[in-house]
Amino acid sequence: MFRLTEYSEEGRLYEYISSVASQTIIDAIDGRINTVYDIEEVYRMYFSEEGQGRDFFEGLSLHIPMKNVRPAIIKCTEEPLYALRGEIGRDGLVGMELLWRKFTRMREKMADPAEYYTFDLFEEYLFDLMIGFYQFLREQDEYPDPETKKKIAQVGKKLKTTFKIEPEYAMELAASLCCIERMRIDESDLFFWDDDFAVVFRETFVDGIRSITNGLGAVLGYGYEDACSIFTDAGFSIPLMLTGTRAAYDVKSELAKDAMRKIPNPFDEPDEWDNLFNSDVSIDPDEELPFS
Repeated sequence: MFRLTEYSEEGRLYEYISSVASQTIIDAIDGRINTVYDIEEVYRMYFSEEGQGRDFFEGLSLHIPMKNVRPAIIKCTEEPLYALRGEIGRDGLVGMELLWRKFTRMREKMADPAEYYTFDLFEEYLFDLMIGFYQFLREQDEYPDPETKKKIAQVGKKLKTTFKIEPEYAMELAASLCCIERMRIDESDLFFWDDDFAVVFRETFVDGIRSITNGLGAVLGYGYEDACSIFTDAGFSIPLMLTGTRAAYDVKSELAKDAMRKIPNPFDEPDEWDNLFNSDVSIDPDEELPFS
């Protein structure tokens, strides 16, 4: 289930509100992602060059081999989906596989009643995109829909009667738990600790991973393991030519922290701020790697 940013994780109240929120997220994923054709559509809309002017997954196939891409994804891109369509290259196909695995893991985490989960940075990025998609849909239709209104009323009533929450706040909380559109960082304090995902993945996925392991991660509070788990949690091997080694990360982190001390306010000197994290990850050729 979802690890909320407020409330103690102990007790029946936390378990209840987390379970309601988790089911809302599951329903949102199920309403958007069911087949590889859905993944292709999401890729084309939000990540492809034809949809966004640049391929968000550019260069990813250099680090995740094509052998990881399931045949169903390759097959679906060979069949007509749109009247006009551009060919999806290797980077896009690997990106679609990553999207499929990530959405699958997000759903699995929400459906796990025994443990509370925090989404990783890329999953938070996908979560935010999904919320935006549903916000757009709701703007076209009645908001909220009758079924959701009924659910909000039921949850609000339980919060008031069982958990003795003040009536007005109980209904506000119920709306945040039952409406995916109300979960965005500027709508609720329950679901995002911060918006670091927007900083890390503002360019491409590969650039985002590099920025974490080149020092930005340490400045923002993310460790080497956080970058690696974006891959391993989805069943991929750690792409060391992208993430670098732990030893390299430690060195770059210290350099970044030292450089940060020389820029008291990064917003006054944005060029210097960006330059801190734009160097490529390098691996010492003499360093022993796990696959050596």
